Amino acid sequence: MIFPQWAGRRRAFTLIELLVVIAIIAILIGLLLPAVQKVREAAARMKCTNNLKQIGLAMHNYHGSFEHFPAARATFPASLSSALGGAEMPAFLEYEAVDQGPIAAEQIGGWMVRLLPYVEQDAAQKLVVGKSTAADIGAGYSALAAVTVPVYFCPSAVPPTAGIPQSAPLALVSYAGVTGGNENVDPATGPIGMNASNGMFPVVTPFGPNPGVRPQVRFTDVTDGLSNTLAVGERHVTQMGTTWVGADYHTLLAFPNQNSVGGFGPGGAYTPTACPSSLPGRYAPFSASDPCSQDRFNSPHPGGGNWLLGDGSVRSFAFTAGATVLPAMVTINGGEVVTE
Repeated sequence: MIFPQWAGRRRAFTLIELLVVIAIIAILIGLLLPAVQKVREAAARMKCTNNLKQIGLAMHNYHGSFEHFPAARATFPASLSSALGGAEMPAFLEYEAVDQGPIAAEQIGGWMVRLLPYVEQDAAQKLVVGKSTAADIGAGYSALAAVTVPVYFCPSAVPPTAGIPQSAPLALVSYAGVTGGNENVDPATGPIGMNASNGMFPVVTPFGPNPGVRPQVRFTDVTDGLSNTLAVGERHVTQMGTTWVGADYHTLLAFPNQNSVGGFGPGGAYTPTACPSSLPGRYAPFSASDPCSQDRFNSPHPGGGNWLLGDGSVRSFAFTAGATVLPAMVTINGGEVVTE
């Protein structure tokens, strides 16, 4: 029997029932968030892998046009001394700000600058290429240094902000070319991390083998095999203003390296600080709070990062590979046996 006074009335939730529902929702959200984060990271890793594949394709297309891979640094300017010392070094690493004939892509920046037409960024390269006066070259280079090239930046990367002067360029970069495993040391400044000459992106230095000679690597030079040789690896930073337009630590690293790191102090002065407990620098998880971990190949991806090989393929290596298989893969003609 239904009593008239109860007909049509709805029973309200008790406080306990409401708390149970809230707890269930919280548990479901707690279970869902890790799954969403895993899916997001998987997508970011896939995009990062695709970036490296695009860079590898660009390198091979460049080789098809010039019969060698893009050089790590710009053409040695004839007006600079063979010592490459003091105030001349920045010009050598970036561009020569003097009136001259139309400047070519081989005369400015690092290897990523030369790849621009092969990653659909021809317009960016023309901001400098073809300019003739010091003023136009300088203005063009400044404009170039403010361009973000999507294929050079990994979605998992933390944008570099800490310790960078406000005037720092915005040309973000997440990858560095492998210069090799025989880093040579500048007796005046000590090790700076990238000056090796037996990798896919060997560099010219005034104190290493063949000073003044600008290496150009061809397919036939890679006697270890393109599929056994590392060309480009992930390298993420927040502490220093690394950009894809540069030809120093910006886009190049030796493996391992003895580089020291530092920070920007009052007035924007950069003071180096050694990392003796973590040298030589090899391969490690990315840490936004540890400049030492950022001064070597690293990755924000869980477990390990992506590497581009000389044949254009991309492989993911665990961080433990930094002390095992990777040292045998950073040279182009070392004759090492790669077991993995």
